[in-house]
Amino acid sequence: MKKFLAVVLTLCLLTSVSPLFAFAASPFTDLSGHWAESYVLPLYEKGIISGKSVNTFDPEANMTRAEFLTLALKVPSVPTPNFEKSFSDIEESQWFAKTVSEAQSRGLIPAEMVVNNCFNPDAPITREEMTAIIVRLWESFRGILVPVELSFTDTTAFSAWANEAIAKAVSLGVITGNPDGSFNPQGLATRAEASVIFNRLDKKLDEPVVTIKNGEYHPMYGDIYHDDVDIQKMVDDAYASGAGEVTIPAGVYKIPQKRTAHLTLDNMENFTINAYGVTLIFDKHYGRGLQMMNAKNLTINGLTVDYEEPLFTQAKIIGIDPEGSYFDLEIEDGYYKNLSDTQFFTDNMQLHFHDSDFKLSRVDSSGYFFASRIIKKIEENHYRLNSLKLVGVGKHCKVGDYITILSSNEGYPMYIQHSDGINMNDVTIYSGCVGISEGNGN
Repeated sequence: MKKFLAVVLTLCLLTSVSPLFAFAASPFTDLSGHWAESYVLPLYEKGIISGKSVNTFDPEANMTRAEFLTLALKVPSVPTPNFEKSFSDIEESQWFAKTVSEAQSRGLIPAEMVVNNCFNPDAPITREEMTAIIVRLWESFRGILVPVELSFTDTTAFSAWANEAIAKAVSLGVITGNPDGSFNPQGLATRAEASVIFNRLDKKLDEPVVTIKNGEYHPMYGDIYHDDVDIQKMVDDAYASGAGEVTIPAGVYKIPQKRTAHLTLDNMENFTINAYGVTLIFDKHYGRGLQMMNAKNLTINGLTVDYEEPLFTQAKIIGIDPEGSYFDLEIEDGYYKNLSDTQFFTDNMQLHFHDSDFKLSRVDSSGYFFASRIIKKIEENHYRLNSLKLVGVGKHCKVGDYITILSSNEGYPMYIQHSDGINMNDVTIYSGCVGISEGNGN
């Protein structure tokens, strides 16, 4: 299913790559016959990892913290565009500066790896440190993992802060122990061992994700909802305490609607919500999602917003009247197909036309309003949109283009009114439109 993104403020999504089934001959003379060769070469072919030189990989060398973070962000193709100084021992001129800065902003670096505001980027990374980073990276994209009970022989040697991360990594299937049954948490990770982790992570990210509920509408979330966390209370408590910001732990949260909105930030000033790796799923398709009224100087970082029930339906144009007065449509899988269902579609519907790349048609500035009765069902999944009002539109559309249909009682995933200085960084909004009234922001 191809999903239309109605609004994207700054899109930063995981990109997946098809697995390779054949590899070129290894350029590394010291990998021939090595146990890690089959793990390293797929990463090398994808440009994720390189050698120490043209002909050597040095598989038994220790991997540094900076090297590990650099490779970790390459697996899901995370961009590292900016540098913000976070650690006193890292300067912008260093080759890994942007990587470490991006990892820190995304919450990938455990606090226990920082001492006196120093990250020590050239230090060899330990096995438990690399495990903790990989788990945080996964959870920032795919939601919180469930830990399993560990059976390693040396669990007493685990650092308390790393114990859960190791249990989650085992659950995910990206890390195992040694042949003797130990994990060796304080051991230094080699380039070969790190390559195994990255290879497994890369394959995991390529796997189809378990779907939930009605087929394909939320393929990315799976069964990873947190419906027992009160995000509204978390934000309200932080603001009431006088704090200038709040950080929401990474994960996917189902947010029930309360009164007119799901999450309300009304009357808040000079406040920042850090939400990297956070997806809020609003449970009602009507009403408002994130509401900001009479707010000033609010910043939201890294948030993704979506709905449990789609706000619109999406159809591909499969036929056009030569005169342009009607369109034959095929409703795509994962979207509601019963256009007479008054729970979702009323007598006043808004249509938007898009080309095959989902760019708004140049004839479509603010959408077209129609009564639902002009859409007639032809057969399963197929409808005919019939109106003389469409003659002008038909001249600019072709088979393979798309139409999105929104009901007049649709919700706004984000509603801003009488507010100034609303700043959003890496915020992604699916399924709908943004309502802004007398507001300013970036």
